[in-house]
Amino acid sequence: GIPIALLLKQLQNENPAVHQSAIQKIVNLGPKKTLPYLIHAFKKNKDPQVRGLILDAIQKMDIYPTQEILSVFIEGLKDENPYVSKSALHVLQKMNVLALPALRLILNNPKEDSSVRSRSAAVIGNIGGLPAIEALTQALQNKNNTPIHKAVSEALIDIGPESKSALSLLIQTS
Repeated sequence: GIPIALLLKQLQNENPAVHQSAIQKIVNLGPKKTLPYLIHAFKKNKDPQVRGLILDAIQKMDIYPTQEILSVFIEGLKDENPYVSKSALHVLQKMNVLALPALRLILNNPKEDSSVRSRSAAVIGNIGGLPAIEALTQALQNKNNTPIHKAVSEALIDIGPESKSALSLLIQTS
């Protein structure tokens, strides 16, 4: 096979087809061998196409989402490019409850960009369940979160009837 170092070098090529081919070959080498290289490539590469492809590749690897993997997707969620942030969003939703603590931190961090915080609220809403309702309710009660109240409210509405008590809190505070 082609050495992994050569495949990683191909990620810097101008041609998107070369990126896709290189990432596919890296993935085919197996997650244990290639995951650290993909994570490193994601952090170093600024090309949104490559970053999105790497997120998709990691997601397809069917591996337990460690803290390191989760941090890569959180970084992807913060990416300004919609392709990268949507790829990350999709994966975080699949990670479900495992992603909640990290999403909660983003949601309640006033230094974080409000669009990223709003995306976090949406993912939490899609995860659903009691832990998600608790996270969103806490976000509503935090005075620093006024810029994202609309996103938090929409996330609670998406959860459905089980979030009724949190929604009544929203009506009282607005």
